[in-house]
Amino acid sequence: MIDLPPDPSSTCCWLICESGERWANAARRFAPQLMPPPWVASIVSARHPARGSAISAHRVSAESRSVLLWEIDPVDFSNACDSLASIAIEYPNTLRLAAASGLSNHRRMMISELAVAATIANPEDLPSLTGMLHAYFAMPGHLID
Repeated sequence: MIDLPPDPSSTCCWLICESGERWANAARRFAPQLMPPPWVASIVSARHPARGSAISAHRVSAESRSVLLWEIDPVDFSNACDSLASIAIEYPNTLRLAAASGLSNHRRMMISELAVAATIANPEDLPSLTGMLHAYFAMPGHLID
């Protein structure tokens, strides 16, 4: 049987903003179980210097459903908070996730005030977000498992 390409209307952009490839590789690995049918993840990796324009440069619009996974470096915490706050205003339908290793509980609470849906410390924690992602992508009239 020939596999057809996914319907473009059910393709979701996952924009991974990080300094390396650690989180993008994890997203590629876990995406099939994180996305409910008929959704398909299109994973795009953006390096830290390109973050400001990365969202508009990729298939993310204010109206579309998309996922933004933002790696937060404790050294550059204030800039990350500024960026996350502006993204929450410009792209309200984007599900924002924070990848934050080595942050204090106080700083994790600060991130939650910036409309970040979840903060995870390790790439292996991505599957724990399956229920939240299925709810985010639920289609009207479909049951959520």
